[in-house]
Amino acid sequence: MSSRRRSGKDGLDSPTGAMALRDFIRRLRYGASDACFALFPFVVERKREAAAAKEMRRRAAGKRDPAWRPPAPPVVPPKADGLGIVAFYSDLPSDTAARIEAARPQFVRHVQPVLPLLPLSASVEEEVALATAHGIDTFCFWLRADGELPAALRAILATPDLAIGIAIFFEGPLPAVRADVLDALADPRALRIDGRPMLGASGGGGDQWQAAAAARLGGPLFLVEPFAANADLSAGFSAAVQIPPRDLAPLPTPRRIESVSRAFVGPVDEFMFVADLAQHRARQATVPLFPGICAGHDSTPGQGADARIMVSPDLGDDYARWLTEVLAIARARPVAGASLVFINAWNDWLNGSHLLPDARYGHALLRATASTCAPYAGAIGARRPAAAPVTPRPVRTGSLASVVHGYYEDLLPGLIAGLDPAHLFVTTPPEKAEAVRAVLARAAPAARLRVVENRGRDVRPFLSLLPELEAEGYDLVLKVHTKRSPHQGKEGSDWLQRLSGPLLKLARSERLAPVFEAHPQMGLLGAAGHVLDGALYAGSAGNAAWMRRLAAELGTGAPLTSPYVAGTMFVARLGIFAPLRGASELLDLFDTDMGLKDGTLAHAFERFFGVLAAEAGLSVGEVAADGHVEPVAEVVNGSYAFARSTTEEELDRLRRLGAAR
Repeated sequence: MSSRRRSGKDGLDSPTGAMALRDFIRRLRYGASDACFALFPFVVERKREAAAAKEMRRRAAGKRDPAWRPPAPPVVPPKADGLGIVAFYSDLPSDTAARIEAARPQFVRHVQPVLPLLPLSASVEEEVALATAHGIDTFCFWLRADGELPAALRAILATPDLAIGIAIFFEGPLPAVRADVLDALADPRALRIDGRPMLGASGGGGDQWQAAAAARLGGPLFLVEPFAANADLSAGFSAAVQIPPRDLAPLPTPRRIESVSRAFVGPVDEFMFVADLAQHRARQATVPLFPGICAGHDSTPGQGADARIMVSPDLGDDYARWLTEVLAIARARPVAGASLVFINAWNDWLNGSHLLPDARYGHALLRATASTCAPYAGAIGARRPAAAPVTPRPVRTGSLASVVHGYYEDLLPGLIAGLDPAHLFVTTPPEKAEAVRAVLARAAPAARLRVVENRGRDVRPFLSLLPELEAEGYDLVLKVHTKRSPHQGKEGSDWLQRLSGPLLKLARSERLAPVFEAHPQMGLLGAAGHVLDGALYAGSAGNAAWMRRLAAELGTGAPLTSPYVAGTMFVARLGIFAPLRGASELLDLFDTDMGLKDGTLAHAFERFFGVLAAEAGLSVGEVAADGHVEPVAEVVNGSYAFARSTTEEELDRLRRLGAAR
């Protein structure tokens, strides 16, 4: 008799058992490594130093960090309407460049030195141009009590046409009144809150400063101080400013940290743990507070083996997630009529907190700042007149256009196979045009290729095609796109098939028109199990900000929490897009894609398509893998394999905050 394996939920054949075995082996390996480090420290140190040095040589030879982003000027200057973005500016010591270059990795996979891309000697004009192009309104200059005004501040004051706000923050308590500071605050570009110039310090007597300000400036100052949880404001101060990671205890990362040297004793924090705690404290603050965020933190250049270091798998994406939430907090809780967000910092190279581009992350943080500020920019009508509305052609009932966005050309044949090439529209960016054209020449020569800018992922190309589809009188449109989701791991590998398969099956069997004819109340159709609850799967605050803006621009009144089809693959009645008619300026709002996982205009439109169906008074239906159609989908309001609900995200945050305490 042949033997049989036992399998069950606790057996090694089960996912749980296999994970337990892998975890056990991993802990054994880590334990052995730690024991070797304790017994033979010099041998292990040399081995780890060699590994760290090898990685740095690879980077010096041109290897890019996975989180690196190239420069890409914002398509629309993201001047936030009603929001102010303030970046702290450090007056760097003369040996800063030498200390940056001398920094070395403190643990395996730690990257040091991180070199500036913009020379430290760059002119203030260059810095101001870079800052304002990415949504920074104001530089807040750190100032020592007995130090002279920073050179960059003096240069701005001497150049009246430099369009950047200025503010001053003393590094300690308010010192004796300084005439040069009051003169700087008299500049028309000085940041004013409630009509009063802002001045920051860590407490101290403000009476003398207020008296001097009344005499020199004609009115009082708006005094602010660094935020400390559970602390009242100092006498005479009007608000607090959050300056992460100040006032935040270390929040150790769960990642494996293998020190290069026993001398390294600094904390290694998880960036998003710090972000969660900072946001929590900002929401719970009992004093008037301007929330803040840090642009990373790695004080190795300044502190060496005592450095505090934050780690992140993708700093640009994590920074954007934090900033979009902080913008929402600032908008919801203005102080004296002002909604300000403080970023630590513009150029603090010694503490590794800087928006300025560097050799590791490139322009990631600048671009993330511009992207997250964009939904708060002024209304389209304030920039240019709306385009004349397009007169729709007579609709050919039941006619179907298939729109496929082909970014990954190797996935394209599987999507277009069996679709009517006479009514097939394929969009692709310029860099993919040649490869996609070759695929179409073999598989669908009659298909119409539209080469579009590489902005807005698959959404902007689809929106740009709507006037053409309407002009040709199509009734229905099938929208799918080549999709890879590496951040989803194994689950993401078959997401494309799950989202597109049932829709393509109906299209290839010519059943879509009869289905929509049989269900006149249905406006949008997605794959079963992928129609999500718009409130539970709202995503980041950036999505909500964009959707509020879209609703205001287009004049829609349907709930912004309407159900939507995940992944932006659906069949729709072309009529539901009527509110977009004549609003081609919306295409200008899409920025060059930098790979953010949430909070962009494309993510907002994914949800807003469901709002458009609701605005038309139509339902979102679903089609099962066997072709069965329900005109009103059973909305996913529990767990979903490809996204986390707001409930799950909040539970995770609470667990992390509990661990932090």
